[in-house]
Amino acid sequence: MKKIPTIIFILGAVVFLAIAIYPSIPRKSDPNTIPVATTSIANLSGEKISMETVVLNNSEESCYTIINGQVYDVTSAITSHPGGKFAILKMCGIDSTEMFTKKHGESEKAKTGLEDLYIGDLE
Repeated sequence: MKKIPTIIFILGAVVFLAIAIYPSIPRKSDPNTIPVATTSIANLSGEKISMETVVLNNSEESCYTIINGQVYDVTSAITSHPGGKFAILKMCGIDSTEMFTKKHGESEKAKTGLEDLYIGDLE
């Protein structure tokens, strides 16, 4: 009979600890645990963007890439790209000039698609 109160006490302690610890568990969407740079209004006018900022935006949630010295936020293209999301994801956080040129060459359609994604020049 003494086992039941002990089991209830232990279960209560486990639940209490789980509730107390849960908020401090790092989550991918928590901006305090995974650095994600944000685009400022100034960047939309062609402000210089550092390589560090590009590197920090290297995920499906925020994807910056560099093509010919210009920085693009291609996050919105991940789900809509005709070549599939992995074609864009492999470009996140890096200078993808060579990759882009190799795939698209001088394609006006591809260049036009980038126009709305431009956020600034590489610093």
